[in-house]
Amino acid sequence: MAPGAVNVGWNEAVSLKQLLAQIGELLGGLPAVTHLDGRPGDIRHSRADNRRLIEHYRLPVQTSLRDGLAALLNS
Repeated sequence: MAPGAVNVGWNEAVSLKQLLAQIGELLGGLPAVTHLDGRPGDIRHSRADNRRLIEHYRLPVQTSLRDGLAALLNS
């Protein structure tokens, strides 16, 4: 494989609010979250371009965000 970055992801966007909601459900709540205005240079929307990952690696069955977070938080 040619050198370079390989993005790990399923080419799906997840908002910070969605991520925090999933974590809150798994942990039974979250501390207070403060939302501020964006800063110059912030990336508003992004998702992993996983073409190199798919081309060069055998992938397991996709894991949902909730299941992946649960496994991480329980490890």
